[in-house]
Amino acid sequence: MSYPHDLEEVVTASDGTQLLLRPVRPEDEQAFQANFSKFSPEAVRRRFFAPMKALTKAMAARLTHVDYEHEIAFVLTDPVPPERGPPEGYGVGRIVIEPEGGIAEFALIVRDDVVGKGLGRVLLQRLISYAREHGVRELVGDVLPDNARMLALCRALGFAIESHSHPSDPLRVRLLLDGSAAPRSPL
Repeated sequence: MSYPHDLEEVVTASDGTQLLLRPVRPEDEQAFQANFSKFSPEAVRRRFFAPMKALTKAMAARLTHVDYEHEIAFVLTDPVPPERGPPEGYGVGRIVIEPEGGIAEFALIVRDDVVGKGLGRVLLQRLISYAREHGVRELVGDVLPDNARMLALCRALGFAIESHSHPSDPLRVRLLLDGSAAPRSPL
């Protein structure tokens, strides 16, 4: 599938900053590596569930080469690309749709210096919309228990949060997209 230009849009953060929300492209590989250091170690741990000091070339290639039908990532960047160097990246949201199409798993990361400006909500709402448009019935993700902001966002958008067996295990969040209500979690 070719790059879906129709999915590009300018979004406005809560502080009025305008950013471009667009699907990732293979040529973003260098930008992903360059911008990785701008994410705090804590943000990286919460996204990848492990500490990472750098994004390898192989991992950057894996994250930027998607088929746009079964996997897509949306990036938040400056609306006008810089003259030199990779564009500034502020956040990434990704879904991978199972081959049968019924369930998709999501993940997202937002830079610490822009947390609290509504960008996580923008990314997650776009992922939800994309999943619905592609016939996904359920969107799921794993969130570390200490990621209070992400858990609050998931609750606000209607996700059910499942309990876990060990306090340090990730929590599974679920959103039914077929119109039926997900069971509400006491967490």
